[in-house]
Amino acid sequence: MLDMAFCSAHFKVIFFAAFADMAVGCLWYSEFLFGKMWMKLSGCKSMKGEGLYKALAMGFVASCLMAAVMLCFAHRLGVANPQAGAMFAAHLWLGFVLPVGLSAVIWAGKKMELMALCSFQCLVSMVAMGAVIGHML
Repeated sequence: MLDMAFCSAHFKVIFFAAFADMAVGCLWYSEFLFGKMWMKLSGCKSMKGEGLYKALAMGFVASCLMAAVMLCFAHRLGVANPQAGAMFAAHLWLGFVLPVGLSAVIWAGKKMELMALCSFQCLVSMVAMGAVIGHML
């Protein structure tokens, strides 16, 4: 259960972890890295203007939620340094994110390449978030 008093007392940790997630995502899906590949695999033509800002805002809210949950679990497990935070996050990814992505490939017919691209971005983001949380706890 989320301890709201703990989360509100550690708002900075949540904010910086969510910022790390957004920074990794923006870099990952930029045209310098995997943006063109993602657009081709997802069938997305372009995301600009109001649609982009709305997606970024919603993404930041989702990142804050994920950071808050990760923070509470990390605190309860005694994560106390960036390395432990990164390992904690990698285990969360391995146990929860990857199986959900594979299920989408198996049962919903999603493209394996798209799932891999998105899942590995999530791994990098979660490891960054875990390192921030471990550093700031």
